[in-house]
Amino acid sequence: MRTLHLALILLLSISPILAFAQSLPIPTISSDFDQDGMDDDWEKRHGLDPTSPEDAWTDWDGDGVANLFEFRLGSTPLDTHSPQVIELTPEQGIDGLRTILEDYSVSDLLYIRLAAGTYQPDRPISNARTGIRMLLQGGWNADFTVHDPQQFKTIFSDPQRSGGRLDMNVSDVYSAIIYQHLDFIEMSAPVQFTCREESETYVALHECNIKNTRRSFGGALDFRTADIKSNLKLDLVSCEITQNNANGLEVLIFADNEFSARILNCTIAHNKRSTDNSYTTGYGLNLLFYQFVQQSTPQILIQNSIIQNNARHSINFTAPSGVNLSGFRLESNNIETPLEGLPAIILQTGSNIDEAPSFADTLAGNFSLQANSPGIDQGISFGLPFSGAAPDMGAYEFNFTPTNRPTPTVNTLTLYPNPVRNLLHIEWDKTTAEDLQLEIFRYDGRLHQKLLSTHVPAGTYTYRWDVTNLARGYYFLRYHDGDQFITRPFFKA
Repeated sequence: MRTLHLALILLLSISPILAFAQSLPIPTISSDFDQDGMDDDWEKRHGLDPTSPEDAWTDWDGDGVANLFEFRLGSTPLDTHSPQVIELTPEQGIDGLRTILEDYSVSDLLYIRLAAGTYQPDRPISNARTGIRMLLQGGWNADFTVHDPQQFKTIFSDPQRSGGRLDMNVSDVYSAIIYQHLDFIEMSAPVQFTCREESETYVALHECNIKNTRRSFGGALDFRTADIKSNLKLDLVSCEITQNNANGLEVLIFADNEFSARILNCTIAHNKRSTDNSYTTGYGLNLLFYQFVQQSTPQILIQNSIIQNNARHSINFTAPSGVNLSGFRLESNNIETPLEGLPAIILQTGSNIDEAPSFADTLAGNFSLQANSPGIDQGISFGLPFSGAAPDMGAYEFNFTPTNRPTPTVNTLTLYPNPVRNLLHIEWDKTTAEDLQLEIFRYDGRLHQKLLSTHVPAGTYTYRWDVTNLARGYYFLRYHDGDQFITRPFFKA
């Protein structure tokens, strides 16, 4: 893995960065059979399975970036050098982020790893440029050798309420902003996004916690579009948004702008808002659509989530007659009723419930589930690992720890020479005894040939394959060992 530290980033000339940014592809979805958020043709080109949503959340090249996020960023899931890496510690993190987000005048593709600890912004950390593609990922140990978000907590906190927040303003071009394994605690406004001037923006939060926000208006998570045509796509996955003095999530869409959202396995609870210390207002989700003239059908899916015990109602939906509700789906959630602005039929058609969620200890801020929770095994699988017969509702699987997740069985997988004319060498280290398959796929995703299908013990292996008669072009080798798939591209010269 090539790692670029902050000092090196600051020395990069502008023109090479600009040239790289301009060459990045803009992700588009023409078809998505498995509804995993990745284009089917893109999956085939990179050796993924367009019929299975599980590969969206796996990391085929082992660089720490899930395939779904590689697609949205415009990087490749088959190259450990894409995207490039910046590593920041709490000691340098706030100044480093300001340098990256405020001082750059051009776009770049950045993968920023944050070591565990507390980052304390004393004023907004903002971005106001045409576009940005960034993954901000916490959960790393001090020397960036271990990634374990359960053990190594990365926290943004502003206990003095001095205005610290991450403020993203994008316009004109495609942007992708992804936050992963971050806790936002006691901040004035943790995360705020504004889409302006013909922009297309993808925003994702994955396994993030937003707690104890204090603001007199808006949401702990706040998304807005300007009055010029823009397109906002939101993925909120396995996030906890609780105990905020604000709406949990607020989305404000103006003037015929496009909006789509997936809220999957989230817990949005015990949020309240007040301007007079009464704390009687505040929604879990506050979705506001204004000034719509043309017919619009926002695509909103809320699935496997718990939205309970917010001060007013779980969901408020405010929209003019030009907004069509046919794209609003609620499936397998525990949502407190009544809802504002939504017909009751929406809740009645997706196996939703309204029951006490049986959180472990809300007074202590513990929103995991107890054994008697009605949400256990009641969700719908969309690719994330789970325990039991089906996913649970909410941000946390009951009785589920990272040790339950599949562990890699292969340390290395190497192909050489590449490009190859005659003999392709395939080398790998195998740490467990599992059934092994080696398969060759064409560039269009069709299976070309099965090389191996056998059971072998742990060890180091080399397989030599004569490709002399193979037609010229791009191919993929797929290694399947136990629960892991690894894909490597090669070119037959």
